[in-house]
Amino acid sequence: YDEGLFVGYRHYDRHAIAPLFPFGHGLSYSTFGMGGLAATGPDAEGNVTLTLRVTNTGTRAGQTVVQAYVHPAAAPVDRPDRELKAFAKVALDPGASTDVTLHLTARDFAWFDVASRVWQVSAGDYRIAVGFSSADILAEAQVTQAATTVVTIVVKDVLTIVGLVAWLLWLDWQLTLVALV
Repeated sequence: YDEGLFVGYRHYDRHAIAPLFPFGHGLSYSTFGMGGLAATGPDAEGNVTLTLRVTNTGTRAGQTVVQAYVHPAAAPVDRPDRELKAFAKVALDPGASTDVTLHLTARDFAWFDVASRVWQVSAGDYRIAVGFSSADILAEAQVTQAATTVVTIVVKDVLTIVGLVAWLLWLDWQLTLVALV
């Protein structure tokens, strides 16, 4: 196994392979369009908000999934052309439109630095591609991020903390019982 990050749609993108059913492809009873993509941010924490309008252009009610992919213009490590970072399911009646908001955190722009064992956001421009599948990109935006280290708590650590708190509460309860006796 030497593909690393480049499996699935990332492999197809890297080798310019057009699959019959690209990642995120879905079947619907209707057709959809999108437009008006706006990217706001990044804010002080590196978060970016995307807003766009999705319209059911068909004659039947239907559902679709809006997908946002991120790619750095320049990265210190090998990165995929597209990385799915946010998505939203939308259900619309024929001819109806709705505004969709997608939120990207600083972690969505980060890569794992093996030497430092932390997630790093590299300073520079990032392309955000939005569409209905990895091959059906209908809008793009660009944001500029500052370099930062992203602090994350691993689920294992959270479970350890929750377990410790539960044990302390149990111990407190046991000590209360002993004090009452």
